[in-house]
Amino acid sequence: AGTLALFQGDDAEAAGCYARELALAREVADRYQEAEALIDLGVLAYRREAFERATDLTEGAAAICEALAAELPAALGLAGQALSN
Repeated sequence: AGTLALFQGDDAEAAGCYARELALAREVADRYQEAEALIDLGVLAYRREAFERATDLTEGAAAICEALAAELPAALGLAGQALSN
């Protein structure tokens, strides 16, 4: 819904959708969705020419992605173990 609103030029609606997306992701501890919401908010901030805010948001998303990438080998190892049993 947020991306559709963004493409339709309704920045206020997009901001609300992305903020709700971020809050929900954090509430359920979904790090992937949290990173995605931060990227969405960063795109919106960039569109609004709030470049420092856009940088902060996307750097936050990048940090989450780096953490998730670090966790990936261990998760794949556990999945492999589960499948081999």
